[in-house]
Amino acid sequence: MNCAPNGALALQKLGFDFASAKGVRLENWETVDGSSLEQIRNQDISQADKTIGAPFCAIHRNDLFQGLLALARLSDAKPEDEGRSIDLVLNAKVVDVDAEKGVVRFADGSSQEADLIVAADGIHSTIRPFVVDPAEDTSADTGLAAFRFLMPDAVLQKSPAAQRLLARKANGVGLYVDTASGGGEKHITWYACRG
Repeated sequence: MNCAPNGALALQKLGFDFASAKGVRLENWETVDGSSLEQIRNQDISQADKTIGAPFCAIHRNDLFQGLLALARLSDAKPEDEGRSIDLVLNAKVVDVDAEKGVVRFADGSSQEADLIVAADGIHSTIRPFVVDPAEDTSADTGLAAFRFLMPDAVLQKSPAAQRLLARKANGVGLYVDTASGGGEKHITWYACRG
């Protein structure tokens, strides 16, 4: 995952440590013609920590999850950290949400009350109808799809076809755009996700 400086700043304020989570500091954001491999644009993002207060980073999704989980389960909280440790409820079927009161009710009859409820249940959210009136829900199919995969550097290094890509790859995000086929956006985003 890419983590822009504003997100990194928020995570740092929570005590998240990108180095321990094996995050990668990104130096540039490059847009490349996917057919010719010619640079279309290159944006230097190496000074983000000096201008914004945090670097532009990439991090493996699971490493981010594990780091956030560790923060949520702080067991050695000091008195000044009151309220930092949270109860994390996983794999519990939600049957009702009262967003105004901050209450979530589960299929087993139990409930949780909180100041903040994070519903990270995806595009087919079962929580959304409790928070947004279905008649006013403007979610719509965009026709776009994203596919994510991980590939070890060693695999690329063994591939003759990938040698041109590796020779020009900088430390940052590479956005390889299909400029030849017209109609609809097609691109590959390439970045290191684990340091």
